[in-house]
Amino acid sequence: MFSGNVKLNNTFKLPKNFDVQLTFIYLAPDIIPQGTISSRFSIDFGVKKTIQKGKGELFVNATDLANTLVLKQNIKGDGFQYASANYNETQVFRLGYSYKF
Repeated sequence: MFSGNVKLNNTFKLPKNFDVQLTFIYLAPDIIPQGTISSRFSIDFGVKKTIQKGKGELFVNATDLANTLVLKQNIKGDGFQYASANYNETQVFRLGYSYKF
């Protein structure tokens, strides 16, 4: 069996000093000593606008936009079976401003 991960990252330049960034992450299933971890994926999105003659930036971004980065485990042992779905705090939304001196 083989495994792997994929990460695609695109940045789009739009008119009026807007930049949009879109990231897709796919993590293939993993084998652990007593079972498996299912595949999972995440979509991140961000928008940035340059202002004040290139010295300031206003931005909005979100990680795990669809809240799909769920760690699902299936564990099997002698006389038992365990399945879990762990929702880590990966879904974050940010709004900010940065200024370059």
